[in-house]
Amino acid sequence: MNRFSQGAGDAAWGDHEPDPYVWTSGPWQVEVRGDELADIRYAGRPVLRSVRGVARDQDWETVPVAVREVVETDDGLDLTLDLVGLGADIDGKLGMRADPRTLSVTFDAYLRTSFRRSRIGRIP
Repeated sequence: MNRFSQGAGDAAWGDHEPDPYVWTSGPWQVEVRGDELADIRYAGRPVLRSVRGVARDQDWETVPVAVREVVETDDGLDLTLDLVGLGADIDGKLGMRADPRTLSVTFDAYLRTSFRRSRIGRIP
């Protein structure tokens, strides 16, 4: 399911920012805010503030991220990301899977061009 809509963040940021929404599965609850999985809770208790897929250039500047698509499954979420700028052109996918006892997050990044970088990965 794709959850893009014109959101309140558009006025603040001057560009398209989807409205945040809450995804739940069993005891897990995650708020999807643009390119981050935020306020991750288990049985109502906070577990993690947020997770994002990021790339940092050679000077540790953060490459801008655009969310291309958000897909919900019964057991998780997949955010398809474009990380473009500062010399980077990256196709990324931030994935999350949950079962009643565990939650896992992955970030896959495919560089479309060479790019001098300090870090590419997920940031909890």
